Amino acid sequence: VWTYGGMALTGMKFSILEVAVAPVVLGLGIDYSIHLQRRYNTFRAEGDSASLAWLKGFETLKVALTLAVITTMAAFIANIASPLPPLRNFGFGLAFGVFCAFTSSTLLVGALHVVMERDSEAYAKHIEWMRLGNFSQYMVGFQKTHQAKVIAIAAMLTVGSLIFAAAKLETEFELTDFLSEDMDVMEGRDALYDSYDAAGWKPIYILIEPADGHTSISDNADFLSATRSLDNWLASPNTGVVTPHADGNSHPAYDGPYLILFDAVEGDSSFGPTYNLTVDGELEKTESFTEGNIAAALKSLSTNDSIADPLTGESWTERVEKVVAFNDDDSIRYIRMEVLIEVKTSSDSSAVLAALRNVVGNFAEHPGTDGTNVYIAGDSVSLEAVLDGLTESQLQSTLISLAVCFTVLLALTRRIGPALIIVLPVGIAATWVVGAMAVLNLNWNVMTVMVTALTIGLGIDYSIHVWRRFEAMKEREGDVWSGMREMYASTGVALLLSAGTTVCGFTVLLFSQMPVVQDFGIVTAITVFFSLILALILLPVFLVLDTQAKNGSISN
Repeated sequence: VWTYGGMALTGMKFSILEVAVAPVVLGLGIDYSIHLQRRYNTFRAEGDSASLAWLKGFETLKVALTLAVITTMAAFIANIASPLPPLRNFGFGLAFGVFCAFTSSTLLVGALHVVMERDSEAYAKHIEWMRLGNFSQYMVGFQKTHQAKVIAIAAMLTVGSLIFAAAKLETEFELTDFLSEDMDVMEGRDALYDSYDAAGWKPIYILIEPADGHTSISDNADFLSATRSLDNWLASPNTGVVTPHADGNSHPAYDGPYLILFDAVEGDSSFGPTYNLTVDGELEKTESFTEGNIAAALKSLSTNDSIADPLTGESWTERVEKVVAFNDDDSIRYIRMEVLIEVKTSSDSSAVLAALRNVVGNFAEHPGTDGTNVYIAGDSVSLEAVLDGLTESQLQSTLISLAVCFTVLLALTRRIGPALIIVLPVGIAATWVVGAMAVLNLNWNVMTVMVTALTIGLGIDYSIHVWRRFEAMKEREGDVWSGMREMYASTGVALLLSAGTTVCGFTVLLFSQMPVVQDFGIVTAITVFFSLILALILLPVFLVLDTQAKNGSISN
């Protein structure tokens, strides 16, 4: 509640990404609360008052909690490097949510315990249950005998995840991803696609404007040649442009100066000679053609209210107004050509746009377009830019988050070894997540693209708690394996409980009617699971090896 209220107070614009803020904040908040609660229960079982038990619990966890909060917030704030404003807002929202979760868990929950104080005897009865019986003994036995296997398996899974993800993962996004296939609107959409070829047509635009130093677009013979070549290039099958072949018409489905003049000259035998144009299979100039004839022809059509297209009912005036803008001297100022392409998915759109960019590039290099700037625009182009931005953001935010976490840990601990050891399992978890996405045939989209950054934000907490508890217990017990046994019995059990509740929280998203939200719930639940496994199995191996490297031996 504090998180969303604070975001609203700052005037932040909410997007679909903010759906993910609540479960992430809940997952981290329950993590902080469970760790504090378990330490509180331990001190209460020893007879301390509620206030003293909570203060002692926080005292033992303050370093781990502070490190976890600072590194997690820093990892999320790293999204400021994203070129997409919604992702930047998402990062700030998560960082603020982590702060709210920490404040609520430490101050508010502690105050509630003091107000709702019970006898300490009730806590003593559950102290053994809190250690999950022989869980710590089993884990220490596993660590003693399988260290080499753990490292080998982790390395193989990491390499395999990277290879599999590189081969299969794609960035895709459709508005229909937000709708369930069972909805009536989706059934209607499928029926439209099955019944009408035009259902998958989408417009893009070729925009032409004068370059710097020019005030108009030259309409000389080279310009006519350039537009004629563009007409032929757009008709090529690999461009994805709709090209109807009926009644001898082989022009692609677009509207531009060339096609308007072609139809006018072909439909009116007196129009062509007036402006020194003729049709002989293609629109050609006559020997008397001079610069300015094309602009004059288009200007005359812009005042002609007769029907230009019997199918749509558009007049010549309406057709010209959608394509050409004139200067006060009736020269051509701007040109906008609408081109219909046939695509159904973002992958189709990317392939078509790549082909069209080649066409537009050739058109822009034609002598007839000298002194102009040519662009390609439209919703499909914007969507591609968003998807490219998502992919770029995913890579940048992951690398920056890892770098920030390492830097913060290094600054706070002033030790390179622990900083590397803590961050390494988190980075490995991120690679496993993308590998799992490839196995499950999930693609990068507006929601799942943030999962690697979330992996770091969630996983770094687990690693820090394991490391800090291991270091404290090793020093107290005077023995590595005894310290690890105590770490598993306390922090290990707490992580099992917090990870279990977090996984359940994200699994609730499976009840959403939005497929992208369902995918986000699955992927984030997997993220938490991998982070837990690596924190409890792989990280202790590194911690033991680090201790061995320092001391030269490990006590049994």
